[in-house]
Amino acid sequence: MQNDNDNYGGNYEDTDDTVEEKKMSDLPLQINTREEEFIRDIGEKVVLPCEITGSNYVQIWRKKNSKSKDIVLFQAGIKMAATPNMKLLTNGSLEISNLHAQDTGEYECNAMDTKQNSPKIRHKVILNVPPQIELLVAKDNVTILKNGDILILTCRASGFPKPVISWHKGSSRFDIQGDVLEIPNVKHHNAGTYKCLADNKIGEPAFSFINIKVEFKPSLTIEKMIVSSENNSETELECQVHSEPRAQVVWKKDGINIVNTERIQLKTKGIQHNLILKNIQDSDFGVYVCSATNSLGTSEKSISLVSTPAIYRFVVSQTDGKPVLTWEVQSKSNLSSHELVYRRQGESEWVKVHPEDKIEVKPIEDDIYGVRYTFNKGLDPGDYEFKVRSENRKGWSEYFRTSAEVKRGHHKTHKKGHKHGKERQVTPTPTLPTQPDVPAEHQESESQSGFIKESSSSAPETSDSPSLTPANLLLSVAVFAVFQMRSVWKRI
Repeated sequence: MQNDNDNYGGNYEDTDDTVEEKKMSDLPLQINTREEEFIRDIGEKVVLPCEITGSNYVQIWRKKNSKSKDIVLFQAGIKMAATPNMKLLTNGSLEISNLHAQDTGEYECNAMDTKQNSPKIRHKVILNVPPQIELLVAKDNVTILKNGDILILTCRASGFPKPVISWHKGSSRFDIQGDVLEIPNVKHHNAGTYKCLADNKIGEPAFSFINIKVEFKPSLTIEKMIVSSENNSETELECQVHSEPRAQVVWKKDGINIVNTERIQLKTKGIQHNLILKNIQDSDFGVYVCSATNSLGTSEKSISLVSTPAIYRFVVSQTDGKPVLTWEVQSKSNLSSHELVYRRQGESEWVKVHPEDKIEVKPIEDDIYGVRYTFNKGLDPGDYEFKVRSENRKGWSEYFRTSAEVKRGHHKTHKKGHKHGKERQVTPTPTLPTQPDVPAEHQESESQSGFIKESSSSAPETSDSPSLTPANLLLSVAVFAVFQMRSVWKRI
């Protein structure tokens, strides 16, 4: 009979599990997972692996914190400071679901045993985060500048990938990209609302606005520096005022401020400051001054109210090698005569033309007339100066002067099968008109004055493939003005 104790005697044979445990206990404590960087979108899930070999160890998951003490999430399988979207898996991995911005950072898996072994690895979690503007400021928080100051704007944005910052003003985009926008020597046109836009192709771009003011002495624009009228009629003198801070605007005549009366009205709307004169009398003719004052100074411009004609626009074009002079005249009464003189640039003597038998005059609108004269005999090629004036029953207007280059007339060679017709050639660089020959108080020409400035520049001959040059650009402006006036002639 076999003793029951025989079952426990003799040789003891280990099970497979026991053998495996012994093997594991013989292995040094180590982490077999390599460190990784995980990039995810907000709302997704990430699993951070941590495979450990060894025995009698404690596993610890921490979130690194550069500004304070690290946060222990799990220790020995026990939840410590883990957030609700974190879970420790049975294989020791850390799962983070429904990722949000706060989950970005470094996570450390650490194993510690009784032999003071402590291997560790770190995983980095990066979230694709839409851009967000963190800061948009002007240097020293100064948003009100003066002419000549330097404007420096700084914009900082967060997000991953790192957002690209661009700068905008109105519908325009600056060429520069980056955190800082610098504009030296600011002028009043630099005032306005600036936009910082940050884009990293994740979600929608972020943007923020800042408003900049530039203080400057008033700037005045007079479109018509000479206005023609007559007794018992009504006339409006126009003056545009740009300023920061807002200017006080007055009209003057003979050094005396004008006030509202039954016959004289001051009308203001936005930048427009107009003077309306009703039932005009002889004493109303003369020089009127639009005066604007703010804390930075005073600016003035004058308008002459005359009973003689007033010339507004003067353009020289060329057809079949013949110069064509076109000008616009304002006159309440009918025009009775016209005079033009010309000379080569550099010469002293003016040549007078008597155009009465060849001149064309047609009304354009109300009291505006279009006048055109063609040099049928042509002029020798070269640079010329031209002056014109017109007369009504009250007398002659001031001379209006311009200069232009007269080109040699020629016909292009037409290919077979093309129709032959009259070749129209516009002079490449009609210099656009200057102001009329008026007293010094009117000589305040600006680009906004309504009179196109005189120029002495010239351009090369027109070719089949013209390049875009400043001269060609002037040509385009002049041609456009001529065609506008000619379209009026065609409609009449």
